[in-house]
Amino acid sequence: MSTVKRSVVLAVALLSFTAPFATASGRLGGAIHTRTVACASRVVTISFDPRRGVEIRSSIGLLGSASFADAALSRRCKAVPEPSGYVDPGLGKEIRRVVKVRCTTATTVRLHVNAITTNGAPVGSNLLLGIGSRMTVIASAVLKNKGDPKASGLYFARRYCSLV
Repeated sequence: MSTVKRSVVLAVALLSFTAPFATASGRLGGAIHTRTVACASRVVTISFDPRRGVEIRSSIGLLGSASFADAALSRRCKAVPEPSGYVDPGLGKEIRRVVKVRCTTATTVRLHVNAITTNGAPVGSNLLLGIGSRMTVIASAVLKNKGDPKASGLYFARRYCSLV
């Protein structure tokens, strides 16, 4: 197989693997920008590691992920306007260790991601899981100040979520 043909095959394989995902900025790599999507899922699993990042998955696959420098939301989910407001149903205490959480809702979920900045400089990201256009936040993963063990944490509402 020629070098050009190998390159084309590799590029097609890479595109087919990455096509369902876009970063919060709408492109692969780069700065984290605010973005919200609605996903056709009512049961999700959150895998959180305060040193590495967070992933939100459902039966249709990876819905969203975030780290200190990047965030991605699935193209399988529909882009929607930013929430018109936020409702806190009683998020529990901060968890600062590696955990897996399962969340169940009566309606489809929304994911919202935004950068965390200090004096205009990016220091992390925030990935929210919620329901409704006036988002009832059922889980929030905060990833900031990489290396600071007390800066990153996961919060979730026990009404919707439980540790796995």
